[in-house]
Amino acid sequence: ADADVDLAAEALAIAKELTPTADVAALTAQVDALTAQVTRAAEGANAPLAKARAVQRVLFRQERFAYQKAAHPLDGVLEHKRGNCLSLSLLYLAVSRDLDLPLRGVSVPKHAFLRCEDAAKPFWIEPSMGGILVSDSYVRGRYGGEGKTPPKLLSHLELIGLVLSQTANDLALKGDRERACQLFARAAELAPRNGENYNNWGSCLLTLDRNPQAAAMLARAVECDPSNLGARSSWAVALS
Repeated sequence: ADADVDLAAEALAIAKELTPTADVAALTAQVDALTAQVTRAAEGANAPLAKARAVQRVLFRQERFAYQKAAHPLDGVLEHKRGNCLSLSLLYLAVSRDLDLPLRGVSVPKHAFLRCEDAAKPFWIEPSMGGILVSDSYVRGRYGGEGKTPPKLLSHLELIGLVLSQTANDLALKGDRERACQLFARAAELAPRNGENYNNWGSCLLTLDRNPQAAAMLARAVECDPSNLGARSSWAVALS
């Protein structure tokens, strides 16, 4: 269950794998301090909308966390106050843990954000846009339509799977492909619906000349996201 997953602890464990010198205790204390700050800011708020606005106020106005396209593990996000859509979404979930907000991670190809399952009026949150709150019609217009993959609601474990996948892709781009394949495999266990993970894993296997394995992973990528033309093209290369 989501309540059993400590997102900050899991993300910092991944960061520790990449940066053995990372001070996990100090970083955890930073997350706890932000959580306490958010909880104080939301004191007296009952409606999910009001609580979400309190999180937005603390993270993006007072603390000035902001979007940066380059991926950062959680330790880098805390240090630089810059993160991509996935890391900012994870931080948002982590620091709002005591607010009893019915939040879920959401993924579309190459983007992550959040949904609040408010029984009265559900809404979406875009941490990469300063935590703005948006409507169903906005999400339909931006991410819906013919030929597009609809938004997927994620469990906390799936969200950690996306973090692992992103970390694996960074390793692959830096040339550490064997280690990247290990993380892609772990990511697939946690987030089996994440087509981008299979796509990147397959592409990594192609560079290692493991063509049958690459073809299998790229087939999974197309199964998860039939509109991914890049995965189809790479699949064809692997088969040839």
